[in-house]
Amino acid sequence: ATMLDSTPTSAFTDRIRRARASMGRAGVDVLLVSVGSDLPYLTGYEAMPLERLTMLVVPLDSDATLVVPRLEAPRVVDRPDLFVLTPWSETDDPIALVASAIGGRRRVVRLRLERFAKLDDHAEVAGPEDAGRGG
Repeated sequence: ATMLDSTPTSAFTDRIRRARASMGRAGVDVLLVSVGSDLPYLTGYEAMPLERLTMLVVPLDSDATLVVPRLEAPRVVDRPDLFVLTPWSETDDPIALVASAIGGRRRVVRLRLERFAKLDDHAEVAGPEDAGRGG
């Protein structure tokens, strides 16, 4: 087991909650996170640097989706409270799966989350806006 495997899901849930809070402040509807250090920071999954598409789609207002090549899916620690795992096969169109997860949302941003997280840590002075509402 890797260090990330032992990280509690609650830590990742909190990171995604903070990312969503920053997204809300920035007017962003969807955050796209691909291979690199951003992905394990949010999901615990360290993707192989393959040519095949791996993408975490984090909408502001609904469940996150992790689109991964089917061959990689067994390496993902399934965290259903955190994201919907969507493996794709050679005959599937992974771009279409990502587009489907984005839906009709228009303000889509792909960025380096380390920078986003650092900004978020400084910006999070007040408590979460959704305290007491659950989810």
